[in-house]
Amino acid sequence: MVDRILLDFSTGTPMFRISRPGRDVSSTNPDDFLLTENSLTFRPYLSGSVAFGGAGTSDISISGFSASPIGILKCSDGTIAHPANYFGRILGSSFSTFRLTNNGGARTIYYWLFANTLAA
Repeated sequence: MVDRILLDFSTGTPMFRISRPGRDVSSTNPDDFLLTENSLTFRPYLSGSVAFGGAGTSDISISGFSASPIGILKCSDGTIAHPANYFGRILGSSFSTFRLTNNGGARTIYYWLFANTLAA
């Protein structure tokens, strides 16, 4: 079985890739991918990471959204986003603040926000 999904921010450049069935996501052949971070239909609008020393929240100022963005979260310790672990949400109706909440120990949370063109 091959790896088909990649979410990465370790190089400072956000990477989001889904490979075709049977193709490894580490491929360098563009024909092996269904979606990449360069796809015009699914390009991250904003991404980053927040390192938490323990439980807490971090507010991130965002702009340029006319509808609530769609977000993907990934954690350095491999836990799944869930209110008991960590989660993100958009505050207010102006879509100007993204709040990350960490309910666990020390970890880095990586986030990718995508423009929600379906609701715009």
